Amino acid sequence: MKYKYLEADKYVSINTRDSVLRPIVIKLPTPPDIKLIEGYGKAPQDQVWRRLETPEKLQIIEKRAHDNIDAWLRSNSGRRANGYNVQKEFWKIVEAEASSLQDEIKWIKNIHWHLRYGYWFFNYGKPTWITPWHFFNLNFYYLKDALCYPEYRDRDRRGEVFEWYLYTTRESFVHVNDKGEAESFEMYDTGHRVFFGSQEPKRRRGGATHRALSKGLHITTHNKFVFSDIIADTGDHAYDIYKDKLVPAWYELPIWIRPVWEGDFSPEVSINLKHPPTIMKERCLGSEFGYTKSSSERANDSRKLAFLLSDEEGKGASRADVKARWNINKLTMSQMFDIHGYSCHPSTVEEMTEGGAEYKDMFRGSNFYVRKAGSGQTSSGLGRMFFKAYDGADGFIDHWGMSVIEQPTEEQIRFSPNATFAKTGMGAREALQKELQGYLTDGSPSALKEYRQAIRKNPIDSSDCWKGTAGDFGFNILIVDRSYAECSRNKNKDIMLGNFEWTGGVQDTKVFFDRRQDGKFCVQDLFIGRENRWKLSQTNVRNDITGQFVRAKTPFDPNLTTAGADPFDFKTPGDMKYSSAYIRKSDGGGAVVRNYDPSLDDGKEDAKEWESWRVMCTYRAMPTLQVYMEDMLKMCVYYGAMINVERNKTQLIQHFINRGYAGYLLYLVKPDGTIEREPGVYAGEGNKIEMFNEFMEYIDQRGHLERDPFLLEEIKNIGGPERMRDYDRFAATGWALYGAKKGFQRRIARIGTVGIDISKTFLAAKKY
Repeated sequence: MKYKYLEADKYVSINTRDSVLRPIVIKLPTPPDIKLIEGYGKAPQDQVWRRLETPEKLQIIEKRAHDNIDAWLRSNSGRRANGYNVQKEFWKIVEAEASSLQDEIKWIKNIHWHLRYGYWFFNYGKPTWITPWHFFNLNFYYLKDALCYPEYRDRDRRGEVFEWYLYTTRESFVHVNDKGEAESFEMYDTGHRVFFGSQEPKRRRGGATHRALSKGLHITTHNKFVFSDIIADTGDHAYDIYKDKLVPAWYELPIWIRPVWEGDFSPEVSINLKHPPTIMKERCLGSEFGYTKSSSERANDSRKLAFLLSDEEGKGASRADVKARWNINKLTMSQMFDIHGYSCHPSTVEEMTEGGAEYKDMFRGSNFYVRKAGSGQTSSGLGRMFFKAYDGADGFIDHWGMSVIEQPTEEQIRFSPNATFAKTGMGAREALQKELQGYLTDGSPSALKEYRQAIRKNPIDSSDCWKGTAGDFGFNILIVDRSYAECSRNKNKDIMLGNFEWTGGVQDTKVFFDRRQDGKFCVQDLFIGRENRWKLSQTNVRNDITGQFVRAKTPFDPNLTTAGADPFDFKTPGDMKYSSAYIRKSDGGGAVVRNYDPSLDDGKEDAKEWESWRVMCTYRAMPTLQVYMEDMLKMCVYYGAMINVERNKTQLIQHFINRGYAGYLLYLVKPDGTIEREPGVYAGEGNKIEMFNEFMEYIDQRGHLERDPFLLEEIKNIGGPERMRDYDRFAATGWALYGAKKGFQRRIARIGTVGIDISKTFLAAKKY
């Protein structure tokens, strides 16, 4: 052999080097004898993807077929143009001249073999395999806007391999825990397909919609009596995709690769693979590829789908809950565990109030490593994949289709002198980072908003796809992102998960922290040495259960900590437009913050240097109401924290009173300096906005120290006060910060001078 070639890759990796996603490794097929691989014998530099052009003789015959039908129509004025007539004429000529077309007929057979089994070619000295779908896309899917066929890109090859795996695999993990998480890499054959398709949050203009349509066209033209569909945020948008993208690709397909179809070359409503109604007894596939005129959840409820493109589900003001819509659509693609369809869900992701939240919920449920024990499927039925924006970026693809991520080599520049990377001398990573840095250098609110919009459209990490909603409201999302990244780097070593429990399970003893991975609390500071400190109040409080007036327990030093609670509630119909699920009951939230402590930080002007003012623990769960209320009580007893709760959540307030802990209920100070007659806060819009402002100040000053990944994620995602019902950990923490600022415990030293009666802080409970 004249040249020494590289070995073929044995694996493809997806979702690599991401802060959230776990990499997925897919085994590739074994290459054939390298002498049979396209490009063998050439120098590595000359081995590059080349589209397989239709042989000239077949092109001439197709033109002759068109000319013959045109002449036939001119001599028969009553006849109508029909693609079927051209198709029949083409094969009539081929059959008549078969003896001189043996090479061309063999070529057609080889093409159909590759459309079923994939294609091997040498790329820069390495045997490279592309899937049947990718082979079809590169050779036959015409791009109307670019006036050409797709370029080969290694980034697309990796994604297509993963999607082909999703389409064909029947395997799942043998060992999963009670949460469905894989405990080993051992797999077993389930006997049925386990994935409905793929979900891909992506950068703008990456060609994902075209690649999805190409898959749908391949599936439709290779299966009998199936229906393929396009659905979008509106029926008009779905039609635009069909008419502007799919139909031009169908129009350019060579006649010899098309099945029998009804209609002309530019069908208005759908690509219908049936014979024309005037033709009798013609064998046909009977399949169809169209679009849905509605975006509603039940638009495809009665159909049996073989392919579905759900386009841009995370972008724009969606007309439907896309997660609920998918849960219905996937029922049309299977019968019990027997999956017969495939679905693509590519999307850029915009504000969480405009479709992003539902799309993110689907993304969470598409974790390859979390499966249902029975079916082997993920929660959504999809497999998620993500490519960094600089991988496959326009202007940063070399002569061989490889992404130029780092500084380009001299050879890459020599073979692609007009590419952006050649002219700038930069790789895509550096170019994108410099573009984004320009917004950060400016630092103005408008520039930071543009930064968040830019990085959502060009995400470098999967977490970037959801960036910006909190930032657009006013949170310093850059601080949140850095802290979140630090959590990932430290593998959450700065937190402890667990539950607060009574010693020996006996109420009203000391509370201790029981560390456990399935715990409801996320703790950053256990306050060692200051826990479980309380005293009795100086006034009596009525216990509704016994009817007696008793002295209530109260924190020993209420200046040290403040708690917040967001008891679970039932969502109103008005709230549901902001909710990503039909379940009406929210979770219960809780939190404790360390108040500013002048004994530690007095004289330190920069709040970033303080030792106090930190979130100590947070809580989010949906136990029974009684368990939740007792969890909040134990949390407050352990930390010695007075609790700020929404005033209309009377059950939690009564629980503290009836259990003898009324002194732990926080009363706020009114603007005139007097104390509220009832505990907690009225959660009106004004107070919510003020609470948000307190939270934003905390992030600005102390967010760089925050290490609770669950809280940080809620901060990243929340869009505004109207979304608080979906972010219970955030709400509870916000009310704790609000209570620390406005609660009477900060003003105890002033009570004697301003004439406030301390007894008003422990009034007998009202009847609600």
